[in-house]
Amino acid sequence: MSLGRGSDEPRPKKARQSRKNIKSMLIVFFNYESVVQHEYAPTGQIINKEYYVEVLKRLRGAIRRKQSQLWKTGDWLLHHDYAQAHASNLVQQYLLKNSVALLHQPQYSADIVPCDFWLFLRLKMLLKEDQFDDKESLETNTTDALNAIPKSDFQECFDKWKHRYKRLVHSNGDYFEGCHPSDDEE
Repeated sequence: MSLGRGSDEPRPKKARQSRKNIKSMLIVFFNYESVVQHEYAPTGQIINKEYYVEVLKRLRGAIRRKQSQLWKTGDWLLHHDYAQAHASNLVQQYLLKNSVALLHQPQYSADIVPCDFWLFLRLKMLLKEDQFDDKESLETNTTDALNAIPKSDFQECFDKWKHRYKRLVHSNGDYFEGCHPSDDEE
């Protein structure tokens, strides 16, 4: 008598909890008060330099429409990380040609960008318990969560950003340990 399965018997089925793997790439620009521009990259879109220039063109249009005073005075600047597309000559030339002020940062300081240290973490926490059946419902719920962020939270984010940026300047752009949310309280 054998306790194992025979060679002609099928393997027993195991129950698995399945999570849908629905993804969407959010591109968002915000200021001290609110979201200025957001969009979702088309499925399969690679964020290359050409695509990013098109995103920047739409951003400039959004600023012209929604933030007319900033547009008139040119009193705004762009802070993005050193993703390959962001650092490309094509993007840098576009920013220069259109007089977009860019806040520079050292290459290895990605955690200084507000999307990285605040916004995306916040959205993940808000949406982590939800399961979405399709990309459209994911994007709708993400947009709703984005639009529900109060002005005071954006202001608090930028206060933390200023603190982080000062620490970066004081370190002469060198990487430093311990730049996480609890450090923003100092």
